[in-house]
Amino acid sequence: MLDIRRRFLDRLMPLDRIYPTESETNFVLLQTRSRGEAQNLDEFLRRHGIVLRRQTAVGLGNCLRATIGTEKQMDFVASKIVEWCGR
Repeated sequence: MLDIRRRFLDRLMPLDRIYPTESETNFVLLQTRSRGEAQNLDEFLRRHGIVLRRQTAVGLGNCLRATIGTEKQMDFVASKIVEWCGR
C-alpha cells in the first residue's frame, strides 16, 4: 500500500488545482482551492464512476478523501484528477 500511495501522491503533487497531503494513513486528503472546486471535482469523478469522500462534515469543505485501493484503481483515479486539472 505504501508504494501505491507514494505513486498516487507523486502524480498529483505537480498539479495546480489540487493539493494532496502527505500522511501515513490508508488515504490521501486532496485539498482544492474552494468548496466549489471540491464539489466540481467530486461531480467530475462521479461521472467517471469514482466516489471519494467529501470532508464537509469535519469542517474541510474544500477537501476530498481518497482511500488507497489497488495500483490499477489509484492510477485510474490519478488519471482522472490530472484530466480535471487540465493536463
